[in-house]
Amino acid sequence: RRVHGYYKDEKMTLTQSNVILRYLGEKYNLAGSDEKERYTVMICEQEVYDFHISMGIPMYTPDNYEANKARFMERLPGILGKLSNFLGTKRFLMGDNVTYPDFHFYEMLDCLWQFDADSLKEFSNLLEYKKTFEELEKIKAYRASPRFIAWPFFGPMAHWGGK
Repeated sequence: RRVHGYYKDEKMTLTQSNVILRYLGEKYNLAGSDEKERYTVMICEQEVYDFHISMGIPMYTPDNYEANKARFMERLPGILGKLSNFLGTKRFLMGDNVTYPDFHFYEMLDCLWQFDADSLKEFSNLLEYKKTFEELEKIKAYRASPRFIAWPFFGPMAHWGGK
């Protein structure tokens, strides 16, 4: 039996990555400072989730991995272009401050970079974002710690990025 990840604190027990991220974002003031910003942060959350799903489809489709991968790679410049345009010259998705979708966005860029680093060549702001996120003091310390798990990105059934 497979046990799925969860988060538990004094108030809540939660499952589902995006729910956990949103909860922690709200708990630690990483979810926006006013109503408009909170909704923009949630839009970022969903855009990053769409990116995740678009990459996950070829990884988990049981048949025709190469054809599904090729379709993903065809669509990828449009996906990255949209994300790159939104990011623009900002340090993080919402400007100078990290919000909870930044964690998932970084994870997906890191995954893509390992999958096909060349696909990010034309998006210098996304590469700069990835570097900036990695240089955050606590992220850098975590990535250097024994707690950091660099692999897998996906579950054991994935054609790439799994165990």
